[in-house]
Amino acid sequence: MTLLDRTPTSTPARVRPRRTSVGVLIGVLLVVLAIVSLFVGVSVVSPAALLAGGSDSDAAFLLVASRIPRTVAVLLVGASLGIAGLIMQMLVRNKFVEPGTTGVSEFATLGMLVTMVVLPGLPVVGKMGVAAAFGLFGTWVFLRVVRVVPVRQLVLVPLVGIMLGGIVGAVTTFVAYRLDLLQSLGQWSQGSFATVMQGRYEFLWIAALMVVLAWVAADRFSVIGLGEEFATNLGLDYRRVVTVGMVIIAVITAAVLVTAGLIPFLGLVVPNVVSLIIGDNVRRAIPWVAGLGAVFVLACDLVARVVRFPTRSRWRSSWASSVPPCSSGCCCGGGAVLTDPVPTESGALPAAGLHRTRLAASWASPRVRLAVLGGVVLVLAAGYLVTDVPGSLAFALEIRSLTVVAMLVVATAVGVSTVVFHTITQNRILTPRSWGSTRSTC
Repeated sequence: MTLLDRTPTSTPARVRPRRTSVGVLIGVLLVVLAIVSLFVGVSVVSPAALLAGGSDSDAAFLLVASRIPRTVAVLLVGASLGIAGLIMQMLVRNKFVEPGTTGVSEFATLGMLVTMVVLPGLPVVGKMGVAAAFGLFGTWVFLRVVRVVPVRQLVLVPLVGIMLGGIVGAVTTFVAYRLDLLQSLGQWSQGSFATVMQGRYEFLWIAALMVVLAWVAADRFSVIGLGEEFATNLGLDYRRVVTVGMVIIAVITAAVLVTAGLIPFLGLVVPNVVSLIIGDNVRRAIPWVAGLGAVFVLACDLVARVVRFPTRSRWRSSWASSVPPCSSGCCCGGGAVLTDPVPTESGALPAAGLHRTRLAASWASPRVRLAVLGGVVLVLAAGYLVTDVPGSLAFALEIRSLTVVAMLVVATAVGVSTVVFHTITQNRILTPRSWGSTRSTC
């Protein structure tokens, strides 16, 4: 046997080991929690009561009318939201995004408010359609903003989405407040399965259909996650696949909104946990994401039912929720990038170039930025004091002036505490609320 007859050997590629035990554990937890969910509640529903009373007993009626629909709804919500987060991360190519951190949920809530104002008698399926349309538009807006805004760090992408969602959420809350619809809007977006029963959860099967569609297009989403140029070189219609992903995300968000409300960060946590276990293959990850998402929601729903038994806490109280930080480049951050004007043939700078340079240099001054910001604050405060004044102007000004002072004091205190927190933690992304300080204080 000569040297040429030997089969060349190469270093074997590292293969991620199969996590069979983890998958089995998720499946066992899913089955156990689903069974426990059927028998946890204020009314007594137990296997003994079902066997003793038969099919006509109150326990059997509660099981069919309330417990089984609620458990199925929890499973569908957890699975579908996890898949929506996974697809969103593939479309944006960022592990820190999901419908709750990109403004999609806020746009869907805005659509729900529009139906309350314009078409209050619209059936639930119509409200879901309008919310899905607004969510689709919100997904498109976020993708366009991410394309236009230059982002140097991956963690800044969800911050852009959080700020976009914060703006849309503020507009929604203001309109609902002015129209006295805050309570009605809160009922739709509180994040609770307390009202889920037979005839009240069937729209989630549309979200399940979207999960099946995501499974069919899983390989295409995996290719999309590698970038537009790579997907186009492989002959994939990039825009069509992105459109399909946007529709899946919007429909899932709308279906969950009209059934259980807003459930934040589930689509962020679950896909990342699964990615650490099995990697980024979408087709292989979809069952894991669906199962783990259902386990998360089932566990949190049981906690919400048991901790304050016999009353019921909101589901979001047992899950993580926070208010996104807002940052502005008007008074902080680095200076502006100044472009040097091109000199003429004689070596002198043109007058237009000198003028632009002086304007840019003056705007880069912190004093100018602070003066502009102060002027904006004064204009807004004056508008708040004199706009839509009912009754006596002097009486309204006396009350509103105290409100303006309180808002300015709170804003200043929050800004100063945030700057101090940035200095202590040496991180300009965290805030006291996002770190959990306000939650522990409450």
